[in-house]
Amino acid sequence: MSRLRKKLERGQATLVFGMLLITLLAVFAWVLFDLGRLGLGVVRARNVLDLAAYSAANHIDQPNFNRTQHLILDPSATDSFRHAVEANSRLGEGMTLTVNHVEFLDNRGYMRVVATVRIPLGSISMFGIGKAEQQITTVVEPRYGLQNVYD
Repeated sequence: MSRLRKKLERGQATLVFGMLLITLLAVFAWVLFDLGRLGLGVVRARNVLDLAAYSAANHIDQPNFNRTQHLILDPSATDSFRHAVEANSRLGEGMTLTVNHVEFLDNRGYMRVVATVRIPLGSISMFGIGKAEQQITTVVEPRYGLQNVYD
C-alpha cells in the first residue's frame, strides 16, 4: 500500500508543478503583450507628431520672407500642429496623445512641442501600474524639416 501511495503523491507534485509552470508562462505572456502595446503606442505617437511637425513646418511667414529673406514660422503654425495632432490623437484602444506645450524659439525660427502619450495597460495593472506615460519633444524648423528628441 505504501508504494502505491508514494506513486500517487509523486504524481500530484508533478501535476501541481505543471499547473504552476503554465500559470507563470501565461502571466509572462500577458506582460509581454503589454510591453508590445507600450512600444506600439510610442511609435504611433511619434509618427503623428512627425506628420504634424511637417504640416507646421509648411506655415512660413511669407511677408517676412519677402521682406528679409529669412525663413521663420508663421504664428498659425501652432494651430496647424495642434489641429493635426487632435485629428490623429486616438492611436488605438485607449491610447491618447495630448500636446502639453508649444513654444517658438529664436524669433519663430524654431518651434518646440512637448506632447504626452498615454497607454493603458492590462495585465501589468495587477502590479499597480494602470497607465504608462511618455513625454516626446519635437523641434520644428521651417528650412530643414524636423528633429526628434525623446525624453
